[in-house]
Amino acid sequence: MNYLLAAAGGALLAVLVQWLWTASAARAARSKWAPRTGGSVRCFRGLIVPDGRGTTEIDEVLVTPAGVFVIEKKDFGAWIFGSENDEYWTAAYMNGERYRFQNPIRQNYRHLKALESFLRIPRPVLSSLVAFSDRSRLMTPMPREVVTFDYFTFVESQEDIVLSPEEFDTICDGLSKLEAQSDDPSFDRHVDDLHERFESTTRCPKCGGNLVQRRSRKPGYERNVFLGCSNYPSCKFIRNLDGT
Repeated sequence: MNYLLAAAGGALLAVLVQWLWTASAARAARSKWAPRTGGSVRCFRGLIVPDGRGTTEIDEVLVTPAGVFVIEKKDFGAWIFGSENDEYWTAAYMNGERYRFQNPIRQNYRHLKALESFLRIPRPVLSSLVAFSDRSRLMTPMPREVVTFDYFTFVESQEDIVLSPEEFDTICDGLSKLEAQSDDPSFDRHVDDLHERFESTTRCPKCGGNLVQRRSRKPGYERNVFLGCSNYPSCKFIRNLDGT
């Protein structure tokens, strides 16, 4: 019996030592990793990226030694219901109203494919994160890539090294140019393209009023575009332009 306990203890100790050694090696490699300019975490926002259907807008991209993290941000003060394979998810509000929106995992997949093509980088380098604001409450089990906590800290904490400093710099150079090109005229053309693709979003299905384009006023979401009923506040129907 004592022999078995000693053997089990020795095995556990060996696993612990191996884990500590691996973690220490990862930290040491990360400490030696250095890009050409700037820090080891770079952030790019509001990117208008060409793709096979026109253009698509990416809320935020974080580049670290651990890869390229593509962030799709959602701000609903509601309960969120959905699953990875559903075409649409539902936001249920306290007043009883319910709003269906495109599955953001699928939505962000298009963003990943657009960046993969634009940057000419392998797919495994890219990671998807769907970040709901803390006003949202996830009511169904969600995959690891769907979060309501501080996604920036989560990305920073990833210690794997996927990109060399040279690859990191090349990707950031490409994203910097793309960010510079994603100006207001480019954004307006993108929205015009959305209108062409979603012609049915011209009349309110709730009251028959006209749908007019509006932008979110919430800090950090200023480029989120939605259609609101012209009869507001008597009619509070909104439709996100979430084909982006």
